[in-house]
Amino acid sequence: MKKDIVWPVGDDGQKVKGAVLMYAKNPVELDVTKNLLHAYGVPTVSNAPNQGFFSEVIFGSDLLGATLYVPETRLEEARGLLEAQIEEEP
Repeated sequence: MKKDIVWPVGDDGQKVKGAVLMYAKNPVELDVTKNLLHAYGVPTVSNAPNQGFFSEVIFGSDLLGATLYVPETRLEEARGLLEAQIEEEP
């Protein structure tokens, strides 16, 4: 069962501001990055400018890439996850 990932709320009761993590150039890069972050409980939101709502509905993904946002309170954690090197077993 997939755990719902909720955008954090600050002390004032408002949602934490989003911070730009990266620009994904293609749908695969966007999906892989989102899935990695979600596996560690980091919520994400993506924005595909100038493509309109229906591009994702019809094609199933953003065709021209998208900006990926994370809560500003988790930005450094998200950057660390993306920069981590994979250690292979001998």
